[in-house]
This record gives sequence, structure tokens and C-alpha cells, in this order.
Amino acid sequence: MRKINWKVASLTVAVLLIVAVFAFQVKESAPIDESDVSEPTTAQIKSVDVGPDYLRLEKIHPEVIARFLFTCIEGRIYWNAGIVTTPELSSSKLKLATKNYLEIDDEQILTAKGASGAEVADSTIWIFRPLEAEHVRTLKKAEVLGAWIEDGSDFRWGAFMHIANVRKEINSYVEKCKE
Repeated sequence: MRKINWKVASLTVAVLLIVAVFAFQVKESAPIDESDVSEPTTAQIKSVDVGPDYLRLEKIHPEVIARFLFTCIEGRIYWNAGIVTTPELSSSKLKLATKNYLEIDDEQILTAKGASGAEVADSTIWIFRPLEAEHVRTLKKAEVLGAWIEDGSDFRWGAFMHIANVRKEINSYVEKCKE
């Protein structure tokens, strides 16, 4: 009968657990494939009682909703990126934040330390940023938008959306903002 080396067995189990957690985290955070999601990104112009109309983009994923609002104020575009989950999860993620940022086609833009420029409202983490002209130009040609929170570990948490199907609405809103 062979003697089991429990140290090696424990190490093997630990490595398998780490690999399983990594695979789960990569699946959640990487905007690789849209085929596992049933609904396409939607775009709507929304009106408010006080203030300018805004463009609302929304993408529903199984675990999270990406809700991105673009507002034109005095000729400048502002991006209010919402990561919608539950009140508890949103609060816990933002409390641990070491960095938050927006992303256009895998390029991090407008990075802030900790929770600066972000806040939780009900079940949503909102990341608010004014866009520079170069970001608006990039936005008009982009394929994927994202909003992300990092906690200092190797993984990020947030939401993304593919926007090819709503590019016409984005470009129309941006052009009207110049007027």
C-alpha cells in the first residue's frame, strides 16, 4: 500500500481551487464574446424635467447590467457609467476600490484612485467623468465600452457593452452636442 503525501495532496487541491477561481474571474471581467448574452445593447434618448436630454445605453448580462449615460452640457460630453448589481455587492466593491476607470476598446481612460469620482446609489456604482475631445472622437468609432473597479488584486470587476449596433445613436447624439 502506497503512503499518501498529504502535503502534496493539499498543495494540488489548493492549486486547483486557484485555477477555478481564476477561470471564474476571467469569465466575468473579460469582454470576449457576446454570444452568451441574449439581449443586444440598447440606446434611448431620455428626457428629464430639469436639465438636458441624455443618451442611455444599456446591456444586460446574466450577472450585471451595464448602464451608460451620456449627457451634453454646454457642448461637452459627460459619461456616467453605471454598474448595476445589488445594493450590497455595489457597496462592498466600491469600499474595496483602489482604482476605478472607464474603458474604450481596451484602453483605460480617466483613471481615478480609490472611489474618487464614483459613488453607489441603490444597486448601482456610478463612475462619472467629463470626456475630453480625444475621448469623444474615440467613442464615435469604438466597439466596446467598459466601467471597472479594481481592488489591488489581479482581477477587476465591472461591466462592459459592445456598441456597434448603437453607433448611429451615439454619433447622432455627439453631433447634436456640437450644435
